[in-house]
Amino acid sequence: MTATQNTPTELIFDETNIGKSKTVKYYEFVKGNISDTPLSELLRISDNRFFAKSNPVYWLSIRGSNKWESKPFLTGMFPTTTESLYFGDYNHKESLIIFDLTKPNILTVKFYKGYYPSYGAIKELLNQL
Repeated sequence: MTATQNTPTELIFDETNIGKSKTVKYYEFVKGNISDTPLSELLRISDNRFFAKSNPVYWLSIRGSNKWESKPFLTGMFPTTTESLYFGDYNHKESLIIFDLTKPNILTVKFYKGYYPSYGAIKELLNQL
């Protein structure tokens, strides 16, 4: 964990299965530089089915060579005080990931490589968005 915040990598994804499922949504990469992130060009966000003690709202999976990597999931998506804004971590709190679902059918991801602050600092960072 690095103590200083770096500039996040911002990625944009479009939903591909609009209205087909209430519990799972699929997204396809549209814009940004995905090469320096753990994300894939296809993402799956599924409802939490309460199998983990961490209890996120959603789980994020990435697409491997020809299957969904779901064990383990890339990260859980935890709620914030802003509706449709979530945060998670990568590699056991090595990097912060912020998920913005406030625009219909669009997922905006901000990946902070090597930066995962305390929960209070995460809340301050979210207030700046």
